[in-house]
Amino acid sequence: MAILVAAKDGQEIGSRKTRVNVPTLQDFVFGQYGAWRVANRKAGKQDIAKIKSVFFNDFADYDLDKILPLDLENWRIERLQAGIKPVTLLIEILFC
Repeated sequence: MAILVAAKDGQEIGSRKTRVNVPTLQDFVFGQYGAWRVANRKAGKQDIAKIKSVFFNDFADYDLDKILPLDLENWRIERLQAGIKPVTLLIEILFC
């Protein structure tokens, strides 16, 4: 019966209506992931600083589930056009 009432009210049926609180990249890096990275890697603090320097200008306020492959591809193209060498970009992506 609740499904019929929801449908009548215009709610989508079968969709994920109740959204789990998805953190922003910044919240994730300085929260759950950052704590894990620092605890489990010798260079954890440096890794977090690198992630911040590479990705935060463009993606810090994005919810993690809103960062799309197209966003990353556009980011990559902009970095290349700004003069970042392809190998540098690859290293930044692989080791963050």
